[in-house]
Amino acid sequence: MKLFDTSNATPGQRISEYQHIGGNYFVYAVWTRFDTVSWFVEDRETADSREPTLHAVVKQCDSYDEAIKDFTF
Repeated sequence: MKLFDTSNATPGQRISEYQHIGGNYFVYAVWTRFDTVSWFVEDRETADSREPTLHAVVKQCDSYDEAIKDFTF
């Protein structure tokens, strides 16, 4: 997956497009406060328990491959 330019990224900023990985799951990359990338998988059919207007994050990983490895559709 292609990442956006990170030269002006701020911590917490999404730096990739959302990619549908099957069912109601989407993966995306976020620039972290430690100048690295974290990959998140969100469930678009489940609300976040702390902020019901957001989708639930079901997984956070250091790599894209690790984020999607358990999803088989």
